[in-house]
Amino acid sequence: MRFLLDENIPGHTEAFLRRSGHEVIRPPTRATDAVIARLAKRRRAILLTRDQDFLGFLPSQHSGIVIIRIHPSIAETITNAVGVLLTAHVERWLRGKVLVLSRD
Repeated sequence: MRFLLDENIPGHTEAFLRRSGHEVIRPPTRATDAVIARLAKRRRAILLTRDQDFLGFLPSQHSGIVIIRIHPSIAETITNAVGVLLTAHVERWLRGKVLVLSRD
């Protein structure tokens, strides 16, 4: 799968995704939400973010948006949650949707 990781996603999660064979894209430093959304759309990448502002974007135009809402936001906890999400074959049903990933 191809993922675009917002700047608020830890490098620990990026390394995990790469080791798992996924393509990972990082947006330019300090890119606006609109630029990030366009890049994800253009690259057909699932956007991983912790930014709730992406709830305002039209998910139907995207390969999927995953908003991570895990507290405390420890890198290992976020990575583990993303790993569990990947076991659900997320790419098939996430296209055009927003998923809020929480500890529960």
